[in-house]
Amino acid sequence: MIRFQSRATADLLMFTEHGVKVLEIWGKAITARGILLRADMPAALEALQQFAHDSAGNATARAEDDADDDSADAKDKVSWQSRLTPLMTTMQRCIDEDADLTWELR
Repeated sequence: MIRFQSRATADLLMFTEHGVKVLEIWGKAITARGILLRADMPAALEALQQFAHDSAGNATARAEDDADDDSADAKDKVSWQSRLTPLMTTMQRCIDEDADLTWELR
């Protein structure tokens, strides 16, 4: 798990595999602890929004290709948009309240 923390919001937990992807999108090193400074947050937020948007387009194309697939696995996938929305909301609050965002691998 990765725990994201700021003084602007409650802690946010994310599965490690998804949190690592977030750090990659931000261009951050995968370290046990780190910080996203308030000054860097608008660009990082925009990068997440773009990734979520691009992923949604790819998911729509895959869904059309897999329309005949009735497996539970195909129906129960969580979109990146759904996974990232709480973090993007947290980031927007950090921007609004001039707060940094830290993370810790657990």
